[in-house]
Amino acid sequence: MRKKNIEKIKKSTFFKDERLPFVEARFVLDSDYHYTEHFHETLSIGAIEHGQVAYMHEDDYYVLKEHELAVINPYIVHACNPIEKQSRTYHMTYIDEQWCKGIQETIFDDVQEYIPISGVNLYDKVLYKKYLELNYSLLSNEYLYIEKEELLYNFLVKLFTKYCDTKITKSVASMEAISAVEKAKVFMQENVYENLTIQDMCDHVGLSEFHFIRLFKEVSFTTPHSFLLNLKINEVKKRLANDENIAEVASSVGFFDQSHLNRVFKQFVAATPFQYKRSLNSAKS
Repeated sequence: MRKKNIEKIKKSTFFKDERLPFVEARFVLDSDYHYTEHFHETLSIGAIEHGQVAYMHEDDYYVLKEHELAVINPYIVHACNPIEKQSRTYHMTYIDEQWCKGIQETIFDDVQEYIPISGVNLYDKVLYKKYLELNYSLLSNEYLYIEKEELLYNFLVKLFTKYCDTKITKSVASMEAISAVEKAKVFMQENVYENLTIQDMCDHVGLSEFHFIRLFKEVSFTTPHSFLLNLKINEVKKRLANDENIAEVASSVGFFDQSHLNRVFKQFVAATPFQYKRSLNSAKS
């Protein structure tokens, strides 16, 4: 790893670049921010460099420490928060699900859809070291695009080869519930700018309101409301990456005002929209 690049990263920052649209990276220095329970549409990988955190993954809890990787498959509800207000320094990387599937197709036979990682918190010193090298390269301006992409590809090949269970299948008994919930998720994604109601979703999937809420929570480990808010925040992040006006984005995505967006955005991202946008702009300059 290029030590000089590590030494230059002395503040919290984001990486997102239109030339590498399938990956986003983040480095957070000495933060005691708390996240609400949330999900990402991506494969998300994190590591604690200093400190430790309480790691909630669906309905399980872990203590994540140095030399461990947190692996969060797409749409898995989770949260990583400091223990007793202790600050921690950590990395996060978010990789497009379909891009990951493309890599998996080069490793495994008959890949029909993205194959989830079977581990949740991985104690793997070799992969941990490779991951830090990867994330620092993404955050650094001194690596070529092709160099960053190659490091990402090589890391994922090692991760998928070692930790993907190619025999994982969904339970037949829950396929009906999963199908209804997935249909509702697609509906929310297609109407992310709308102020949807639970009844809108129920009408779309053909379930009663309370049955739908119970099934959604059972399958997704989160509520329809939280899922829709999460989708809206993901959409806001995409538009802020395009340098759009924060107030205009807040209004168009369905928040009451910029103050409402600030409050929700900080819950999901542990940064304000302004901080997120400023960090991306700083990285481009």
